[in-house]
Amino acid sequence: MLQRLTVARVGRAFLDSTHMLLAFETYCVNQGAAALLVDQMTQERDVLRVFLDQLQKERPALRKMDLKSFLMLPVQRVTKLA
Repeated sequence: MLQRLTVARVGRAFLDSTHMLLAFETYCVNQGAAALLVDQMTQERDVLRVFLDQLQKERPALRKMDLKSFLMLPVQRVTKLA
């Protein structure tokens, strides 16, 4: 009984937040283009490339992840939930 109630609550919470999934849909659709733009911009602009490289190396909070990895995180989280 308790398990069914818990499942019902989780299901209801998910259904109540479906409107928020539209934002994730837009993000996921555009993620590939954003990653390509990051590649293009870092190839064209040395200052940007050096800045992002230094940031990645010097900031422990970034866990040595590059910008493209951060752009992928929301996509991974949405697909994990689906």
